Amino acid sequence: MRDKNSFGIRLKVLRKSRDLTQEKLAAKMQRSVETISALERGHSYPSFETLFGLATALEVPIKELFDLDDEADTNPKRAKLLAELNAMAGKLSDLDLELAVKQMEVIASTRLPRVRKRQ
Repeated sequence: MRDKNSFGIRLKVLRKSRDLTQEKLAAKMQRSVETISALERGHSYPSFETLFGLATALEVPIKELFDLDDEADTNPKRAKLLAELNAMAGKLSDLDLELAVKQMEVIASTRLPRVRKRQ
């Protein structure tokens, strides 16, 4: 995730997947709502201290705040969808996650390739 907008999308999806408002997240981090809002809108990058606070408040490893999909960096809609998918997957049991993977394999195998393949 190379740009502020992608980071903001990822942050917003993670926050909402934990049923947190910007106000609740800000309070957990002892930061202002304006800080959370600016991050989510892609107006700024977090400092290391804020990044650590976000990961702690959202109960995720720091790396989960970053999406390393190159295409997501240039396609905000894809970044949002991938972040939502990842957030939902994190809530599933192992058995349900296996089922979801199998369903996605079926979808992927029956559709024409719509995204460029990595080389």
